[in-house]
This record gives sequence, C-alpha cells and structure tokens, in this order.
Amino acid sequence: MMMDLEKFFEEKEIPYKKWEIEYKGYVHIIDSETVIDCILQTDGMERHKIAGMLFKLDFMNGNVLDYLFFLAKKMIENRA
Repeated sequence: MMMDLEKFFEEKEIPYKKWEIEYKGYVHIIDSETVIDCILQTDGMERHKIAGMLFKLDFMNGNVLDYLFFLAKKMIENRA
C-alpha cells in the first residue's frame, strides 16, 4: 500500500527553498511550500504519477528538492 502524500511530506521535513525561475523573459519566484501545496491539491493519475516519483526518489535516497524544483518549472511553464 502506498503511503499518502500528506504523511510523506509530514515525515520528510523537506527544507524550505525559494527559487527564481526565468521563463519567457520574466523571473518567477516560487517556493517549495507552494509546490507542495499544489501537489496536495492534485488527484487521479496526476497525483499517482507524482506520488510514484516522490516515493521512488525517497527509496533511492534521491533529492526530493530537485524534483520539486522540476515541478516548479513545469508549473510556471504551464501557467505562463
């Protein structure tokens, strides 16, 4: 059974990080808490895919913040 995302983020104590991401000539500021909040609002296949990657990274001792940064960039690209 997969651990739920709320519990995952509570247990991991992921450090706060703020990123400045340039996209199409504009600098967007987004932080890890905002990305996590957006993740927790997902459902269905989107949530399943994100959870799968987070749990895989955790199992392999990967850097979850790197994945959150990747998602932050995608969020900005999709909203711009």
